[in-house]
Amino acid sequence: MNTKSSQNGRATGVKSRLSAMLCAFAATMMSFPSAAALNVPAVPLQVGTPLPPNIMLILDDSGSMDWTFMPGPFAASAAPLNNQTSPVSIGLETYAHNTLYYDPSIDYTPWILADGSYHSGGTTLNSVWTDAALASSNASIANRVHTYYVPKTPGTNLDRTNGFYRYQIHADGSVWRSEYTGASSRITLLNQGGIWQSNNNWRQYQVDVPSGVYDLEITTSGGGGDADLYVRRGAQPTTSNYDCRERSNGNNHTCEFDPPQAGRYYIGLFADSTFNNVNLNVSYVASRYCGADDGWNNCTRVTPNGRSEQAEANNFATWYSYHRTRMKAAKAGAGSAFADLNGGNYRVGFTTIWGPSQSDRNAEFLINVGSNNGLFENRNGSTNRTTWFNRLYDATANNGTPLHNALRRMGLYYSDDLAGYGGTSGPYGPEASPLACRQNFSILTTDGYWNQEDSIVYSGNDDGNDGATYSRPDGTSEQSYVAAAPYRDNFSKTLADVAMKYWKTDLMPGMDNIVPTTTVNPAFWQHMVTFGISLGLKGTLPQTSVADVLQAQQAGTFPGWPNPTDNEDDHRIDDLLHAAVNGHGAFAAASNPTEFAMALRSALASIDERTSSASNLSFNSSVLNNDTVSYSANFVAGQWIGDVTAYSTTSAGAVNPPLWRASNGIPTTPSSRRIRTYGGATGTRTAATAFPTAAQETVLTTAVANYIKGDRTGEGSTYRARATLFGDIVNSSPVYVETGSDKTIYVGANDGMLHAINAENGAERFAYVPKLLDMARLKDLSRRVDFVHQYFVDGPISVSTRVQTPNKNYLVGTLGRGGRGVYGLDVTDPTTFATSGQSWEFAGDNDMGMVLGKPLIAKVNIGTNGTMAAIVANGINSPNDRAALFVINLATGALIQKITTNAETANGLSVPTGVDANGDGKVDTVYAGDLQGNVWRFDLSASTSTSWSSAKLFTATYKDDPTRRQPITGGITVAYNPATYNPWVFFGTGRYILETDPGDTSTQTWYGMEDNGTAITGRAQLKEREIVLAGVLGGNPVRAFEETTSGDMNGTKGWYVELLTPPDYTAEGERMIGDQFVVSGNVLVASSVIPRSDGCDTTGRGYLNFIDAFTGGALSAPFIDANGDGVIDHNDTLPSGTGGGGTDVPVGSIDLGIGMPTDPGALIGSGGEAVFCANGSTGAPGCVPFEWGPGFGRISWRELLRD
Repeated sequence: MNTKSSQNGRATGVKSRLSAMLCAFAATMMSFPSAAALNVPAVPLQVGTPLPPNIMLILDDSGSMDWTFMPGPFAASAAPLNNQTSPVSIGLETYAHNTLYYDPSIDYTPWILADGSYHSGGTTLNSVWTDAALASSNASIANRVHTYYVPKTPGTNLDRTNGFYRYQIHADGSVWRSEYTGASSRITLLNQGGIWQSNNNWRQYQVDVPSGVYDLEITTSGGGGDADLYVRRGAQPTTSNYDCRERSNGNNHTCEFDPPQAGRYYIGLFADSTFNNVNLNVSYVASRYCGADDGWNNCTRVTPNGRSEQAEANNFATWYSYHRTRMKAAKAGAGSAFADLNGGNYRVGFTTIWGPSQSDRNAEFLINVGSNNGLFENRNGSTNRTTWFNRLYDATANNGTPLHNALRRMGLYYSDDLAGYGGTSGPYGPEASPLACRQNFSILTTDGYWNQEDSIVYSGNDDGNDGATYSRPDGTSEQSYVAAAPYRDNFSKTLADVAMKYWKTDLMPGMDNIVPTTTVNPAFWQHMVTFGISLGLKGTLPQTSVADVLQAQQAGTFPGWPNPTDNEDDHRIDDLLHAAVNGHGAFAAASNPTEFAMALRSALASIDERTSSASNLSFNSSVLNNDTVSYSANFVAGQWIGDVTAYSTTSAGAVNPPLWRASNGIPTTPSSRRIRTYGGATGTRTAATAFPTAAQETVLTTAVANYIKGDRTGEGSTYRARATLFGDIVNSSPVYVETGSDKTIYVGANDGMLHAINAENGAERFAYVPKLLDMARLKDLSRRVDFVHQYFVDGPISVSTRVQTPNKNYLVGTLGRGGRGVYGLDVTDPTTFATSGQSWEFAGDNDMGMVLGKPLIAKVNIGTNGTMAAIVANGINSPNDRAALFVINLATGALIQKITTNAETANGLSVPTGVDANGDGKVDTVYAGDLQGNVWRFDLSASTSTSWSSAKLFTATYKDDPTRRQPITGGITVAYNPATYNPWVFFGTGRYILETDPGDTSTQTWYGMEDNGTAITGRAQLKEREIVLAGVLGGNPVRAFEETTSGDMNGTKGWYVELLTPPDYTAEGERMIGDQFVVSGNVLVASSVIPRSDGCDTTGRGYLNFIDAFTGGALSAPFIDANGDGVIDHNDTLPSGTGGGGTDVPVGSIDLGIGMPTDPGALIGSGGEAVFCANGSTGAPGCVPFEWGPGFGRISWRELLRD
């Protein structure tokens, strides 16, 4: 059985007729780990310093926000139950029906404050906050009985009274549980009817009352005449000696003793006048905590969740003070979500749907750009963060629900057209020349149906009318909107029309249109993105999110938008969803406060995603067909979450919406996850064991270990809140492995785990936490306050094929920036790894650093049939601080050999590439570069590992200063020249490691050189080539390389190209930090990146480059569809080449507009179509079609290439 292993879209570039083997190609080197030698920042350089977006939270302050029930517009929606008899409010007093009501499973906290502390007061029953703003009404409710109902079995019998326990907190502080039986809880001692007596005579009775009972009631009723009731304990009563007497006219009398003393009670009925047919009843209650006649019995003194009675009372008081009403719950959710924001990355304002029209307070806090640039933090004398929280918590509820006006007001604000808040005081200030790339977001929250829309003024059916055409600075233009489903409807003056108006309209016509775009929001002009969150109400449509609507529209199943203008009903919640669709934001209908807080966090995470970055693409096949899927890994800066997303992929690229997201496939119950770790000693193979081990748990603590496994208890209060459980994926690219019918994606993440994901549905199969990790640092993942991003399982992954390891698949992974060492897993059957998997880990050698290069899996010349090994470049920041190569037994983790280079320090080996020189299936030569610019050739041809050696092939130096080294941090690629049959080595230079690297504009170089067994002394032995032309085709910047002439490579050992763009050849800091590969026999493919750090370009940019591998010049014919017209022809060239005669030169570089590109991967279709695709630092992928033929070679598989 052969295994298909697609890793980062790699491609081999040798025709099958060549007998030599290129064992592997290396992985992308996007960043490096922090250690003593290189002080690397914890935040990925790809993130840059993004321009803080504007975010306005619009809180619903309508009158219904003061209500104490949810969901539904009426209290009756929560009560009564089918067989409810008493109390009628049970539906309102259980969280199962009224989602606002007290839920004892939640540890309630006061509202969080700007500095991360919590509001004081309101946490005991004798001192609670009763009003919405906590401004007054501090009162005691300790003398009441507080009742709440908890389902006996969650999810069942929730419509019947006997499906609940009743809990009551009593005035004495005790907590009692009872059950509903329907029977009276009173115990009868005497029930006598038909009693009579003549005038002035007694009728006597007696009863014995036990100790410890409550509420002794002695009652008479009915009959005629006048019977006076006398009761005396221990003796017969008389008209002058009694403990209780009731003698008013008639026979309806009651004597009550609560609590009664134990003993015999004598009861006398004295005939003030002759009476007859009188009834006498004597009863008591066994426990005062079960009511009298309400049917609740079986009383037990116990709390629902094991808290002490005092803690339970305090938890109830905290709920009462801070979460009891819709307004209180909304404040708690908003405060919790926004408290997690790193204020230096956002500009945040606050308003309500009534805004400044409220006369009793200042309800609005528009972004205070004049104070610390409006940043959401208290720094540099600013109190922006404190003021925002104060305004949020001061909000009160009254009046109707004018959502249209509230959203329109934000549209005017972002149009710089709000009185008093324009120019340098407006959302684009405080700069006099504002930054045109700043993004604008509004988050609209509501608990009800909009009304009072008649007073607004706008065009009407905005989503029914096309938008205008807007131009970019480069002269290209696009129409902002063409009216079509699912955006368009047939109704005017809807909330969706308001959202569309301020999305499709250029709000700042005088600014350049350079707003960053994404696949979900193509608007490059200044506009407003709208998020909608419904608190308690749901719409009528089966689609409940923006993604659902878009997917249904694509599938042809979207039913269309209902009319929200005819009635004040659920169609207006559909209109809120429609507004989010039109505003290219997101929507959530939260049925309880927890979901509301999560919806806000999700909205903020979505805003972060618009400036996120991505790692390399992986494919499930090298063949482009209807079943082709690409797998994209990314991360969200600020939230520090990640995801692997699967897309159907065509010749036009990835197709939205995604097929699945791995973040949705992690089990929500931590105990359901299969998380393993290493239980042995370094360099030995052993059975994987459950995470955490006892030693790991000692460092982490049980609570934090559970948090890492996915327990969300305490998130947002004790621990850092997570929008999803999947950690950020920065430098570990997804690897696709197919074995028969089994298809799995492997990727490392900075949640401390390697994840194994079902490639067909995104479900997590297992996760692995390397023992190599520093558990003390891993514990910091839970820090809510002062959390700082760190790296953990951040390195590349290699997996062996069944050709390399028959009937087996071995995975080798690195920690990257997360630590020193490598780990290996037997992943032959990923479905059973959690129960029977084997693993090894290797660390501890002082030459082992933080490994950033993809391990090379190959057979080495040890033993009769060779030995499968993981060949690992040592990476950076090893204790010995030098370059070294490790050869490790693939199956056991035992060290076979370590090969060191020279004594140069501040060094480390980058990425190994192997060559099988004689075609026997064993690696003979390994090439790798290092930080000092050296290209090393390691000779592994001997059958004795101690005979293996290293030799320097070349040292890269700057052209203008040969004494300075050019660092090699990316991969080295080897291909055989079909003309000479000699191996060539290809690589680029540049570093993207330190915080100062993005601003380094030193000229870097692309090299190609022949290895004939002797060292190359310098550039003098290489042919210099240039990038000679630059232009724009199809809206994308493109370049062309110098044309070659016959024989101009004679007498040279290779070529080099300085990465300088014409016409002025200014050094922009372009560099090559990834892998390269050769296709179609002679086409060398590589990405280059140009970092940026200014206000409107933090994601940088870069090119996919295509050059003749063996001349370093332009290709002889067009190779890519540079102008995007669907045809690869003479129109994919740049005019006036250097070949004499002004010939057109094929495009050799293209900027796909995705920021800094990762390594490209290639897909080939059966109909002749083929595309290169890459992810980018904007978080979006890009693709370009290319020309291919029979000599293209196999894509992305690490397999033997033979005759």
